[in-house]
Amino acid sequence: MTRGEKDGLIFLLLGSLVFVILGMLGTDSMGDYRSLYYGARCLLEHRDPYNKSVLLELYQEDAGNRAMPDPIVHGAERMISTYVNFPTAFLLTLPFSIFSWQTSHYLWMVLIDTSLLFAAGMVWRFEGNVSPVVAGSLSGLVLLSSISVPAFGNVSAIVVTLCVIASCCLLRDRYVAVGIFCLACGLILKPQDAGFVWAFFLLAGGLQRKRALQTLAVFVLLSLPGVLLTTAVAPHWPWEMLANQAESTLAGNFNDPRPNAASGTTGLMFVNLQSVFSVFTRDPRLYNLATALACAPLFLAWIYATIHRPFTPQRAWLALAAIAPLTLLPVYHRPHDAKLLLLVIPACVQLWAQRSRLRWAAVALTSACILLTAEFSATHLGHLPRDLHIPFDTFADQLLIVLLGQPAPIFLLAAASFFGWLYLRSARDLPQTAKAA
Repeated sequence: MTRGEKDGLIFLLLGSLVFVILGMLGTDSMGDYRSLYYGARCLLEHRDPYNKSVLLELYQEDAGNRAMPDPIVHGAERMISTYVNFPTAFLLTLPFSIFSWQTSHYLWMVLIDTSLLFAAGMVWRFEGNVSPVVAGSLSGLVLLSSISVPAFGNVSAIVVTLCVIASCCLLRDRYVAVGIFCLACGLILKPQDAGFVWAFFLLAGGLQRKRALQTLAVFVLLSLPGVLLTTAVAPHWPWEMLANQAESTLAGNFNDPRPNAASGTTGLMFVNLQSVFSVFTRDPRLYNLATALACAPLFLAWIYATIHRPFTPQRAWLALAAIAPLTLLPVYHRPHDAKLLLLVIPACVQLWAQRSRLRWAAVALTSACILLTAEFSATHLGHLPRDLHIPFDTFADQLLIVLLGQPAPIFLLAAASFFGWLYLRSARDLPQTAKAA
């Protein structure tokens, strides 16, 4: 190994060590995984997982049979009783529901830790021979920002790993079957995270479109068992799921992005743009419209560049670097979804290796996005308006609240714009030989 590779590996190992040690300290709550686990248990016992009373009854039965701290039991009931995931996710969660909660949540923790470590290591290995220090530092930084992920137990960490594996395999045209399977599994578990990664291969045309269609076929085959089983147990699940999703975003509920003017806090633990625009207006129609107007031009420019410009692996990484932060902005996303920023690192490494004038800007912007979307950053920054006693009265106050308490979506929007601009510009810089190829 060269000196640079050793230094990059040290940064990655330090991030991995801190992630594993600190991540193990908060595994008792696992609020997000509780919903997945008890939803799968309901289905396993032929009960309707989308029925709130049925799901809560099963949770309380299980909680009564073992010692659990009261705050965890009562604080989780509201989230547990509202199952909002697609039935396709049962493909992964049903095997874990066979075990008791104590065994299952430790197995799930190991899976999440292993997934993120593997994804970060793969990104470093994939681009480490080009700029190993940059690749190792940014990958280690993602792990440092993920120390709260095992405590929540959200499936996003697994989906991010699947997207990283799929992108590396398909863009290198090696282990293609593994890449197709991983991308299909990512769509099954969280289409809102993996959807635009798949869309890139579909829009790129040629061999990439073939891979996307193959992924779609595998997705359908793997989805059928979970959907058919859920339909047999709960025939009305589509309407129940939509009702649960709508209810979760109501005022005061756990997916409501609006700030709490009474407590002086912004929309905690959100990275989508609704949490920013809702500071200025509490009307969902208005802040959803503002979010759509902010994101639509970036999506349209990205789609145009993908369809009408030639495909190269270098441009593909720029495309993924642009769409990864943009994916997080238009719909509900939390900090654990932001680990998708691992897909931005290869583009940063390439810019650094090419001695681009914009390499420092790329690395600095990516680092800021990684740090600001960490769970601990989102929590502490969200409380700043309250701690500084900033009112919600005037536009100037509201703007200050956004800048201090909710900066993550702003930086994600800046990163999506920056890498999107580089993606559009890269087409003009391609030599004719590359276009012909």
